[in-house]
Amino acid sequence: MKYTITTLACAIILGACSAPAAPPVAATDSTAVAAGAPEERAQGLYKGDFGGAPIFITINYTSPNHLAGYNVHKGLRRNLSGTLKQEGDRWVATLNEPGDHPFDGHFKLVFDKEFTTAKGHWEPLDKKALQEKNFTLNFVKRTEENESISVLNYPFTSEQGELYFDEDGSCLFDYYPKVTDSTYAEQSITLKGTWEQKGDTIHVNWQPNEEFPKRNSIFILQFNEDKTYSTGLEGEDITFNKMIAG
Repeated sequence: MKYTITTLACAIILGACSAPAAPPVAATDSTAVAAGAPEERAQGLYKGDFGGAPIFITINYTSPNHLAGYNVHKGLRRNLSGTLKQEGDRWVATLNEPGDHPFDGHFKLVFDKEFTTAKGHWEPLDKKALQEKNFTLNFVKRTEENESISVLNYPFTSEQGELYFDEDGSCLFDYYPKVTDSTYAEQSITLKGTWEQKGDTIHVNWQPNEEFPKRNSIFILQFNEDKTYSTGLEGEDITFNKMIAG
């Protein structure tokens, strides 16, 4: 009897040892997507104060080691291309402007891990004529399909300044007054107003001002060829480009 029990116990132990190991759990699609998520979160529109005037930086392409986009400052748009790498819990982007404009330079942006803010440094190519600048960027938002024809949440930029619309019906025009036909004042002025959309037009009532003496402006929305999203506004002899990410 004792021999039988011992033999049975050995058989059970040997069977357990020889049982095949459980197959590894295959990675799901969500796991694969999550692996690229940190870089994808860098995509979007960011805004900061650059030497006393707003700067908008759009990142519309990212990969683990590369990103690209463009920036707009005082109506001047410059393409950006560079690298993205992780350093601890931060992401460091090094971006270069093309180099064929006297105001071009290099950006270094240090993002937090969620890409909500970034500490920025800009170094000009022409260090004799221009000064380096430090600034802070804040994430504005990404493009969403159902907001592609909206004027909300996105700044409209022009050579003269930036126009903003808020969902509470207020709007701001942060602009530089014209000195001559080709030059603008160094000090910006912020003009407030209220707005409403009527079809493809934006109607604005301004506070008393010298820029728009009639105090009533009508801006016409501009669209892409398929009219699936708005690209800008035109009115008061000003052309505004819609700043969107993507």
